[in-house]
Amino acid sequence: MRAAHNVKGRLIEASKRFGKIEHIVCSVPSGDYLLSFEALRRKVVEVLRECGVLGGALIFHGFRYDLQKRWYWSPHFHVLGFIRGGYARCRHCKGGNCYGCDGFEGKVYKCYRGNGYIVKALGERKTIFGTAWYQLNHATLRVGLKRFHVVTWFGVTGYSNFKGEGAGIGVVPCPACGEEMVRSVHVGKRRIVKDLGDVGYKSVFADEEFDEDGEPNYVEIAGGRGVE
Repeated sequence: MRAAHNVKGRLIEASKRFGKIEHIVCSVPSGDYLLSFEALRRKVVEVLRECGVLGGALIFHGFRYDLQKRWYWSPHFHVLGFIRGGYARCRHCKGGNCYGCDGFEGKVYKCYRGNGYIVKALGERKTIFGTAWYQLNHATLRVGLKRFHVVTWFGVTGYSNFKGEGAGIGVVPCPACGEEMVRSVHVGKRRIVKDLGDVGYKSVFADEEFDEDGEPNYVEIAGGRGVE
């Protein structure tokens, strides 16, 4: 939830300069499924720029549901960000030759024919926080990799280009996932090994959010940023 608030704060501040915040999805063609995450992210950023996306927050999803509600590997990125010139022109278009147009959809069609990446702008968002929270809630996390960021920023909202609200100043990152740590208390049934000399101790420990009964393992405590 805190990460979603950070995304919202940074985007709201950036929208004062770059316009309306849009929800965009970039789907990866099967030929690039085996690329490393780093190479895939770089390619997606290039594709988005080619389509006229100025920048924003990238949230990685590795899987989708099939008709039988089974997960299958289909990497794609959800983007909350900004389109050069906005998307209103395409959203309210009465129909025409998109491929021959210089608008966002025209760029998307040309991009798809060139590299197979599918870029789609979704409907207008009711709340930026709600969209960010939902996408973060089922994002794909690389377990075992130190400082893997569930949310990354690129373009005009990138770390070196934008120093606005929600930019992460003073944030203590989790050594397991890279997200901001919050003050919380463990309420689950599982014993957590905390002493360095105990068997099973891990310097970087990532636990499940919920136990086998669907009950939360941790409850956030308001007013602090440390972790108990």
